[in-house]
Amino acid sequence: MPRFNPIKAISAILPRLQSAKTAAQMANPRLQAAIDLIPDSITFWDADDRCVFWNAAFAEQIKPSGARLRPGMPYAEMLEGSLKRGLFPDAVGREEAWLKARIAGRREADRTFERAVSDDRWWRFDERRTPCGGVLSTITDITEQKRGERELEAKQAEASEANARLEQEMAGQAVVVDALARGLEQLSSGDLTYRLSADFPPAYEKLRGDFNGAMERLHATMNGIVASAHGVHAGAGEIAVSANDLAHRTARQAASLEETVAALEDITGTVRRTAQSAGEGNRAVMAARVDAEATERVVGDAITAMADIGRSADQISQITALVDEIAFQTNLLALNAGIEAARAGEAGKGFAVVATEVRSLAQRSTAAAKEINGLIAASSVQVKSGVRLVGEAGSALKHILAKVGEISALTQDIAATAAKQADGVNQLNAAMAEMDRATQQNAAVSEENTAASQTLAEEAQQLAGLIGHFTLSGDADLLMESVGARRRA
Repeated sequence: MPRFNPIKAISAILPRLQSAKTAAQMANPRLQAAIDLIPDSITFWDADDRCVFWNAAFAEQIKPSGARLRPGMPYAEMLEGSLKRGLFPDAVGREEAWLKARIAGRREADRTFERAVSDDRWWRFDERRTPCGGVLSTITDITEQKRGERELEAKQAEASEANARLEQEMAGQAVVVDALARGLEQLSSGDLTYRLSADFPPAYEKLRGDFNGAMERLHATMNGIVASAHGVHAGAGEIAVSANDLAHRTARQAASLEETVAALEDITGTVRRTAQSAGEGNRAVMAARVDAEATERVVGDAITAMADIGRSADQISQITALVDEIAFQTNLLALNAGIEAARAGEAGKGFAVVATEVRSLAQRSTAAAKEINGLIAASSVQVKSGVRLVGEAGSALKHILAKVGEISALTQDIAATAAKQADGVNQLNAAMAEMDRATQQNAAVSEENTAASQTLAEEAQQLAGLIGHFTLSGDADLLMESVGARRRA
């Protein structure tokens, strides 16, 4: 809703006010009622600055001054009452001068001014000269407007301060951005020794410290990378030389191992044949042992038979001795019979012939017994010699059998050992074959390691070239130069 303008409101009655000469002329009920409806204070003063009329709003507004509002009241009286009640704070301590200036101002042309009044209120005075020399005065309470203006001014001041702070911050930011731009420009050019030495605004000092700290850490990191690249390049060169030597040694070892495997295969065949020969020898010795044991049994039987022959010879000797004794007794009997037959004469002739035959038979029996005894004696000597020889043969055969047993045990051990050796040689041959394959693989890996070490050295050189774009401390630059020189060499 638009604010009420009292000037416009009274513009309709202004012709009558301009022609009014006295209070009686202004004392029109209808006019007074219309003016009372205006919310602002309205008064009309004649050419002598005496009050002609006023509205209800002015009567209410003038109460704090203590002035007795009445027609014809001088304007000065109203001001003095207002000063005594402290209605105008700007007049305190200079009331007389303020009063003169205020009254003198009434003589000027139309004017509008504002005054602070008590209780932190503000009034706007609008004074207009009429053709009759009077003054139409309007007083508007602009406290709320002033409060809004003050708030607006406070906000504007705050905004100005904020703008000033913002400008200050922007100026500081410009300094910070410019310094950071220079720092980043140095960083983009590879200079890691650049530092932000100029002080930043306090709010951005941490940013400067962070930038310098980041540059320090980046510089230290790049120094570490340079040292690592130097170490990697040197280590890669050493690895390349070692890997190359290892590859040659591995190749020679592979060739030697291949020859060893071939020789070991020959040895394996020889050991296998030896094991087979040892097995066959063991079987032959076992067969010889069986034959020797059988021969031992035959010799034992022969010794027993020879002993039986000896006993039989002894028995025959006893029989022949008995026959010889019988022949001797028979000879004695035949002799006695011949003697008796001779005594008998013719009667004993036949008996004498028989006795002579019996004597002859006894003599032949004695001779035969003696011959048999001689043969038996010779046979006994031969039998005893044979028994002794057979016994010696048996002892020798037992010794041979014992030796054959020892030889059999040894051949068994040899056969078992040869079999174990054959198994061991087979396992060794398999292990050597596996070693040969591993050596061949190691040779291939050595070649790969040689190629990898060369690639690593080249990558280290490339890394050194990349790091060479950065400006570092003197030691790091020397390391990079040494890497480049070693690479060129």
